[in-house]
Amino acid sequence: MAHVLRRNATAHVVEGDIVVWDILKEAGWPIYPLLLASVIAVALIIERLMVLRKSRIIPDKLLGEVLALYKNNQITPDIITRIEGNSPLGRVLAAGLRTPDIWSEGTTKVGTREMGDAVVAAITGKTITTKS
Repeated sequence: MAHVLRRNATAHVVEGDIVVWDILKEAGWPIYPLLLASVIAVALIIERLMVLRKSRIIPDKLLGEVLALYKNNQITPDIITRIEGNSPLGRVLAAGLRTPDIWSEGTTKVGTREMGDAVVAAITGKTITTKS
């Protein structure tokens, strides 16, 4: 069959009429699941590009505005709530603003992994369990 497919494809090239449908018909039924998987993959790529735009994850002026508010001691619970609803970065910043005394005496130092797990749990609503 591969020889027939090659000969037919060559004949199409010589004639100048390459028709995708003819190639798909010659390949037989195994090509259809591959074609379907390719269409689904392209759809997922387009969807992820739209959803994960940098402007939605990290808004341009958010960090500057939060830093200005923090330097001027204008952080209130209402402002933290608005920051949290802004974007995924806003949720991370809001979590940090809610715990300004995390390194004060008497508190437990938290490792990077534990803090990351806490942020992921806060964003996704799922508890992360890690082996120690």
